[in-house]
Amino acid sequence: MDLKSLSACLASVVCSAEHPPLRPIGYTSGDGASVILKSVLERATELLTDPRAAENCSVHHRAFWQASFDAFFGLLTKYCFNKYDSVVQSFVSQGSSDTVRSDVGKAISREMPVELLRASLPHTSEQQRKLLLEFAQRSMPVTGFGGSS
Repeated sequence: MDLKSLSACLASVVCSAEHPPLRPIGYTSGDGASVILKSVLERATELLTDPRAAENCSVHHRAFWQASFDAFFGLLTKYCFNKYDSVVQSFVSQGSSDTVRSDVGKAISREMPVELLRASLPHTSEQQRKLLLEFAQRSMPVTGFGGSS
């Protein structure tokens, strides 16, 4: 696939009336959309970093890719933030014991589409990376990576 086709693929995901579930790869309820989207992101990375392939990517196609990616990244981060909040909310009523904290961390790890986030990194702007870093820092106390909250 060329960059223009990959851009159209991401744009169609964002513009669709019903967004696909952005589940982690290997998720028992299905991960087909995530597998395809990860492949799209990885192929775009190849095209944009391979000097021979990059020669064939016009400025217009690069701009279309970046706009499509930015919209997709907004959808992905919104999904992650909402998923994080819903997982944490489901455990809030159980108290704040070490066991619950561990369970929250495991549940978040199971629910987050880490592979999609990782495949997105080569395409993120400084502002988008900052957003991810802030989210990671916010979630660390809950998931047990950053001490107590």
